[in-house]
Amino acid sequence: MSERPVVILAAVLPEVRPLIERWGLSRVDGEAGEHVYEGETPVGRVVLRIMGVGPSIAKATANAMIEAHEPRLVVCIGLAGALSRALGAGDLVVPERVIDSVTGGVFERPTSSWSSGCLLTIDRIVTRPEDKAALHARFEAAAVDMESAAVAKACEGRGVAWLCVRAISDTADQRLPAKVGRLVNADGTPNLGRAIGHALTHPHDLRALVRLGRHTRRAAAALADALPGLIKQALR
Repeated sequence: MSERPVVILAAVLPEVRPLIERWGLSRVDGEAGEHVYEGETPVGRVVLRIMGVGPSIAKATANAMIEAHEPRLVVCIGLAGALSRALGAGDLVVPERVIDSVTGGVFERPTSSWSSGCLLTIDRIVTRPEDKAALHARFEAAAVDMESAAVAKACEGRGVAWLCVRAISDTADQRLPAKVGRLVNADGTPNLGRAIGHALTHPHDLRALVRLGRHTRRAAAALADALPGLIKQALR
């Protein structure tokens, strides 16, 4: 019987492209065309799925992957926005506690030497520094994302170990363009046509988009660097 895999879930491809390339994972898309990558890695057999953005699709994907693969561990990875001013672009957040802002649900992992506080999951992109400050004050969370609580809930409901690893792509004082979510394709890759059109009609956003792109590349590289060691520790 083959070894049970580690399942890795990411919302969009750019978050994990460096990891896929470094581990040499092969694309083996599912019957419905979903983006799936597999391979033997330093942490054993891995199945990586690009799930899409938001809590609803994250919950459905996590449940489907647990049903299909019976994993040893489910890892939810990707980018996050900082709520704490102590975090810079590329810094990692490995939460011991994940909060669902909609339901108030709290999902906890055992505290370890590499844990880094609390992660908040909400259902929208937070673009304004004042909104980030308000969320930080209300929830005392270090960072915010859109999928981790849904994945943690699915795992706990099925008795599967989970781990969240997030890298900061926008800092607490960094303002994002209000329509930033419309400038990418469904898999998270930049939509050049929309981006160019937006830059022409909103030239004041160009600097913010360039900065976000630079931070995103730094964060994705940080995830690829740190993930093998973090998974090995979680599997002990």
